[in-house]
Order: sequence, then C-alpha cells, then structure tokens
Amino acid sequence: MSGYRIDSFDGVALPVYNVEQDQTGGSAESPLVRTVNGYADVRGTRRAVMQPATFTVSGIYAAGDFTESPAGWMVSATQTMIASAGNRIVFVPAGVVDVQEKVDALRAKIGVRGWLLRRPWSAPGAYQIIQARLVSVRVRTNRQFGRWLAQAEATFEAMSPFWAGSAKSATASPFVVGGTVPVLDAVLTIAGPATAVTITGSGINVSWAGSIAGGQSLIIQGVRATAAGAATTLTYGSGHTDEMAVELVPGANALTVTGAPSWSIAWTDKYL
Repeated sequence: MSGYRIDSFDGVALPVYNVEQDQTGGSAESPLVRTVNGYADVRGTRRAVMQPATFTVSGIYAAGDFTESPAGWMVSATQTMIASAGNRIVFVPAGVVDVQEKVDALRAKIGVRGWLLRRPWSAPGAYQIIQARLVSVRVRTNRQFGRWLAQAEATFEAMSPFWAGSAKSATASPFVVGGTVPVLDAVLTIAGPATAVTITGSGINVSWAGSIAGGQSLIIQGVRATAAGAATTLTYGSGHTDEMAVELVPGANALTVTGAPSWSIAWTDKYL
C-alpha cells in the first residue's frame, strides 16, 4: 500500500472503499547516447528528464436498499469511513441516487484537466496536488445483499510526476525546504535599490550586472529573470552547477545575496 491516498479530482470525491491505486508515477528518460567509444550520459550529474506520469485509482461507491436490514452498508456524501466498537467497517446511510450522482460527477470530468489531490496516510490533514487530466473512467455495477455497488476505475495523466505540497517563503538564510525532491521553480525577489547583484549558495553562483531603483525588483525563477518588469540576462560563474539559476534541495538551504538591501524567496515543497 502506498503511503498516500488519492481522494479527489477537480472537486469530485474518488471512491475510498476497496481502494486500489497505482501511484508508480513517472519514470526517467534514458540520457545515454551512442558514441564511437560506447555511450555518453548527456545529463551528466543532473537528474534525467522525467516522463509524464499515469495514475490509476479504482474503488467502490456503495449504497443500501432501505427495504432491507441493516440499512448500514452505505456511504455519506463525503464518503467518510467509520468503524463500530468491534472494528467492523460500517457505512453512513445514503441512497442509491447518491451512488449514481457520484459516478455521473466523475464521468463528467473525462477529458478535463484539473487538480488531483492526495493525502499522506500518516497525516490525512495534509495534502499534495498535481495538475492532471482524467483520460478514462470504467464503471461496473452490482447489487448484492441489499447493497448497490459501483466499481469505478479512473485513469489520470500528468505532464510531470512531481506533486506540490505546502507553499513556503523565507527572507533570510538558512531556511528549510521540505519535500523529497529539489525545487526548480522557486521565485527569488531582490528588492531595489540594487546594483551588481551576486547570488551564491551550494551549487549556485549567479550575477547580474544591471541596476534597479528603490521600489523596483529583480525577480528570478528557473532560468528567467526580470528587472523592473523587463526581461534581463543573468551570468553564471564557474562554481554554478545547478540546472536552474536558483535551485533548492530538501533540508537546509543557504543563500548569500550582495548588492541589494533585502531579498525574499518563495517556493512550494515538491514530492515524487
């Protein structure tokens, strides 16, 4: 069983009973190329390019026939799972129409690109999101022992396998980044007045030769930078090994910024 539970897509609740979820995620493309001497790794020490990810979620929507007893094999509107004192799983009463509505709501999202949400089993109050597209829904229905069952299987595709967690920010070093993989899209904002700015850190050696006045900002994200709203160019020093201008890693990070009175950095923890 995965350490996460995918439980909703674009605001539609996914089934949580008899759940099976393929959360393998994406795989890396091979960076090896054939040469006259064998093979070369074109990515070097950098992470290989990740392929799109596919997630499959299957489970049961259930409801009961109120003419039969006990009327307890059902689901609530939020599909809350509860247990009796003897730890037997029981379901909050709901009607057959509720099952139909849940299935219809999920099928209505086929082809839609939205936010897929998952929660850690160890911390269900937390969540992570990924932008994905629902590409198919298979539904099989059944009625047994006074219960109406709808077995649904939904398949999602995402351009990137990385899930986004909590949004964070810092205005001084060191600062701590969560998640399990590096953050490549952090936004570094350097406040003016600033001239001849340098940014250094572990694997980071970036400089900018321009100047901005007070009230203006130099903003760096990925490999792009803007100064006072206009695109500008950064220079990378010999000690720069990161793929992006400013790349953060899980754990403690430290940045040194010179040539400016203050700076701030914002990011979202990333998970695979």
